[in-house]
Amino acid sequence: FALEHGLAAPEFDEMAAAVRAHVGVAPPSKDHSFPWIVYAAELGYDYSGDEYWQTFEEKTPGWNIRGDRHWLRSRYQSFQKTFGGAEPSGSWAAHFTIICWPITHAILPQDLQRQLARILFEMRHSFSAELFEAPERLGRFIRDRSWNATSRFQQLVQEPQLVGQLAAALLLQGQFGTRGLIDSLTLQRIGMGLIRFGGQVDCAG
Repeated sequence: FALEHGLAAPEFDEMAAAVRAHVGVAPPSKDHSFPWIVYAAELGYDYSGDEYWQTFEEKTPGWNIRGDRHWLRSRYQSFQKTFGGAEPSGSWAAHFTIICWPITHAILPQDLQRQLARILFEMRHSFSAELFEAPERLGRFIRDRSWNATSRFQQLVQEPQLVGQLAAALLLQGQFGTRGLIDSLTLQRIGMGLIRFGGQVDCAG
């Protein structure tokens, strides 16, 4: 996942500044694919279900003149094929064929964290070892209990494998074979977001 870039905040800010400076004078190129993939995923992490491209263009002066949305999608597709990145699926991805890539690679955008925290808390007495042994089964379990969530969250749970892996990693914190599902720093970042929204994600004990 592109959100697992491992950059500290000052390092990401420096990279983002370089990305913006480049597109201010020239179109993005394949030589700079990774910075653009990370940059777009970070904007996806902040996505709140409103206008992704409007925010993207506001924060990236020159993109609306020199940028190319289809080019960005092609970079994500290449990333997915080469490094095993996520491949968006479901009706939402079929409808939003470009922004589904950076948002999926943002793993769990902030606007969905509150909802996942609530659902995991409500489900806390229903978890079992059998569910944690099969992430896709856990994802379907979460999906079936998301009927009253927003349409955005229901779009997310159309990918039960992804949701199950994320939930297992958050809940078990490296126990029972979940270590390595998500980079530890990224997991901590998402976990802190869930806690900030009032969720208790450490249910392993």
